[in-house]
Amino acid sequence: MKSTFWFTVALTLLGGQGTARAGIVYDSETGAALGFTGSTPRTFMGQGFTVVDPGGPVEITSMSLVLVAATAVNYAATRINVEFWDNFNSASSPVFSNPLGVNSFSTGPIITAGATAFTFTLTFGSPIPLTGLTNHGIAVNWQSDAGGTGTFIDDTNLTAALRVSGSSNILPGANTSPNSGYYRNASGETDLNFQSSDARTLSGVTNGGLVFRLTAAEVAVPEPGTMLFLGSALVVLAGVRRPRARLAGRP
Repeated sequence: MKSTFWFTVALTLLGGQGTARAGIVYDSETGAALGFTGSTPRTFMGQGFTVVDPGGPVEITSMSLVLVAATAVNYAATRINVEFWDNFNSASSPVFSNPLGVNSFSTGPIITAGATAFTFTLTFGSPIPLTGLTNHGIAVNWQSDAGGTGTFIDDTNLTAALRVSGSSNILPGANTSPNSGYYRNASGETDLNFQSSDARTLSGVTNGGLVFRLTAAEVAVPEPGTMLFLGSALVVLAGVRRPRARLAGRP
């Protein structure tokens, strides 16, 4: 009877309430000095990246993304397309593999008098699961609908912001593109992937790449007190069970 009692306590403690936490697992936005590439095409931009451990499975729920209108524009609407890739290998062509689906977001009108950076907060309808922490890929594409007809087209005036000289370290996470660089669709690819020859770097920039922040799903973690009581319950349980083992003739 005693062993049954303590076993029940152990299960109750194990199933007790814990805290939930959500965390930023990648951040190249904080401390970024902003710029953009003057080279074209630049309608598709991407990079490889590594995230930090959120304490459980990596499921991206939202991101902050900085994009640039490179000149004065007056658009009735624009659309952002984002695709995550589970694997990145800079030596392969294409460099990304295992696509995780394209997410598209409408932004409404965009009107600027000159080159302007915009920060967008994008929330994903379903969390995007990443396998492990290292060597993932992301690609972004910002399209315009000048006439408000619902037809969006790739537009060289709309591109991704880049971290330029003067940017602080990327923390948390890391850019794993060659030399903290990025990819643009120099080869003409328009499928949110890149050839290895599409890799680009910015001279003198050691913390370069796209400008974005990733937030992971909440992860339930046991309270410290719960862990302590569970440990105590198991110690008592072990103490109760030893005499029964001896009674059964086992050492």
